[in-house]
Amino acid sequence: LALDAFGNLYVADTGNHRIRVFQPGGPIRTIAGNGRSAFSPDGLTATEAAISEPSGLAFDPQGRLYFSERGQHRIRRIDSSGKLETIAGNGLRGLPADNAAALSSPLNQPGLLAFDAQGTLYFTDQNHTALAALESGRLRTLARDLNTISGLAASPQGDLYYSEATTQLVSRRTAAGLTEPIAGRRGENGFNSDSGPGPT
Repeated sequence: LALDAFGNLYVADTGNHRIRVFQPGGPIRTIAGNGRSAFSPDGLTATEAAISEPSGLAFDPQGRLYFSERGQHRIRRIDSSGKLETIAGNGLRGLPADNAAALSSPLNQPGLLAFDAQGTLYFTDQNHTALAALESGRLRTLARDLNTISGLAASPQGDLYYSEATTQLVSRRTAAGLTEPIAGRRGENGFNSDSGPGPT
């Protein structure tokens, strides 16, 4: 899910290979995907193009919509004219090298997306077990061998927050590169009262 500056809600309709928008008081519209799971080259109008298993959605500071195309191992965006543009991934499934050019690198089922205020794009890769960042057209791996990342958010200050479904932990990776758990007990399911401490 993603909200734009006007309160419109965008949904990745993964199984139908479409991205749709819910406008307050208005109709539901498809803004990307024609319902077929296939690769479409850059430059096609998003509504006419085939896309494959769209997953994560996020808006950059300029208001452009980015999405992860899991089925094609790519991250793409819809430009101001409504056309597709690939941002990362060469379509091959694999592990990217650090500081590699984003467009020539393999990815592996990229998923969740999040932007910080500076325009750095953070995303899950390797089928939700790795965290990576895209800056100035290059990829940087932040963490690997994580446990099914189920949530991702970036603060304006550049801190990255993520939840792991398997370990039951919420962690913070600071802009300085330090990682610490801020909620949960490793491997324990349960509920604590609202009086417990929050993150500092």
